[in-house]
Amino acid sequence: MPKINIDAVLGLNRKLSFASIEYMSVLQGFERAMQTARQDYEALNAQLLDELPTMFRLATSLFRDCVGSFVHAQKQFTDNIVQEMFAAGGQLVCLF
Repeated sequence: MPKINIDAVLGLNRKLSFASIEYMSVLQGFERAMQTARQDYEALNAQLLDELPTMFRLATSLFRDCVGSFVHAQKQFTDNIVQEMFAAGGQLVCLF
């Protein structure tokens, strides 16, 4: 029967025990980090859901104002061109 070195077995058992303790410690740290990340995500998501309708309303209003200003400027430009053409020759000439 082979002789078992009890010191080697105890040493291996001790190393496995330390490795197991270290693994559990790392696992607990990971779980805490995941919980913190989950809480941060949920808080930011709730804030986004709360503020998104306001942002959409403001963006829509800004877009509407920009389009309105562009249309007004385009109308003024066209009116000025027509006035200049009538003032120069008294008639509107189509070039196309």
